[in-house]
Amino acid sequence: MDTLNFIQSNYVAITLAFTLVAGVFKFWQYVDVRRSEQRQRRFENYHKLVERLTAPLPNHDDPYLDVQKAAIFEMRNYPEYKAVTRNIFEGWKDRHTKLTELMEDTLNVLK
Repeated sequence: MDTLNFIQSNYVAITLAFTLVAGVFKFWQYVDVRRSEQRQRRFENYHKLVERLTAPLPNHDDPYLDVQKAAIFEMRNYPEYKAVTRNIFEGWKDRHTKLTELMEDTLNVLK
């Protein structure tokens, strides 16, 4: 009987507490979904940069040097892929001496 009296005398506060908990839960779900979407966009953008660095353009043997430079520079904004970037650059440095200095600078920024 004590519990029933407590609920009856505090039903407004209990209702507000449940509403607040539900609202916080929904907000947390929203934030989590947004983070997942942002991680996915960053993943896709990083892989586009790798493609620009490595894929030849149509009717060309190699990608344009300016496109490669821009891709290398932009990779600095993806520290979460630092190990992958380092691996890619280490494989490319010996083959593409025109880009070596920029790759070294980018690797230093990512340290």
